[in-house]
Amino acid sequence: MIKRLFYFLLTLPFFSITYAQSEREMYKEALRYINEKEFAKAYEVMDKLYSKKPKNEDYLFTLGIVCLNYPERKERALEIFEVLSKKRKDIMEMKYYLGKAYHMNYKFNEAISLIQEFINNFSSIKKPTDEQNTMLNDAMLLLTYSNNGKSIMENKIFCKVENIGPPVNSEDAEYVPVISADEAVMIYTYVGPKSTGGLVNDELQTDKEEGYYHEDIMISYKKEDGTWAEPTGITDLNTPGHDAAIALSPDGQTLFIFKSTNEDKGDIYMSILDGN
Repeated sequence: MIKRLFYFLLTLPFFSITYAQSEREMYKEALRYINEKEFAKAYEVMDKLYSKKPKNEDYLFTLGIVCLNYPERKERALEIFEVLSKKRKDIMEMKYYLGKAYHMNYKFNEAISLIQEFINNFSSIKKPTDEQNTMLNDAMLLLTYSNNGKSIMENKIFCKVENIGPPVNSEDAEYVPVISADEAVMIYTYVGPKSTGGLVNDELQTDKEEGYYHEDIMISYKKEDGTWAEPTGITDLNTPGHDAAIALSPDGQTLFIFKSTNEDKGDIYMSILDGN
């Protein structure tokens, strides 16, 4: 995906990079962040560049690409490609980018129309490049996603979301809950004073001054009245390092976890329940 974006950065007709050395360095820095998928940092750099040169369309395009990959700026992605699509109606790829921006903002009807038009126009290309074929495949997949999104929105279910409250939720951090199919068992990741080993440093040695709590795996069972019992740590799985819940099989017998130790900085493990 990133290589394709660079390809279009270099080949779209309105791109003519002419900027001062300082701007050049900033632009190279932004491209490096994009290549490293550090889109928040890339956004910060490109936002500054475009603020300096608001008439520079290559800056605007690159900023739009960043926003397409930075969900917190998806609204701005739509604003940018709406502007560019009006200015560059002759560039077929703009329909794809604008369609993707509509998709990200849940405007599925608009996304479907533009992406379908982009796909239809592709038939006029006799010998598409590998990059163009890749973009076409992405567009076809995006069209499927948009149709699925439209169906989901048309058949959405309204529900009330409530804080599960104590004893599961506390002043500490609880996240990534996984639950058995019968909703009788919940396992989640916890960070706080109850973490195994307490405050430890990067070498997993006790350090009450500069140490920090590591992740633990907690389990709670639903009681007959529908509330959750006091959660406890799964002692056979928790260590002073990071141990986190990932997924639980529907029957509650197999748990996938993330583990990190001094010797192993992070792998996925599987644990089989012994008993019931």
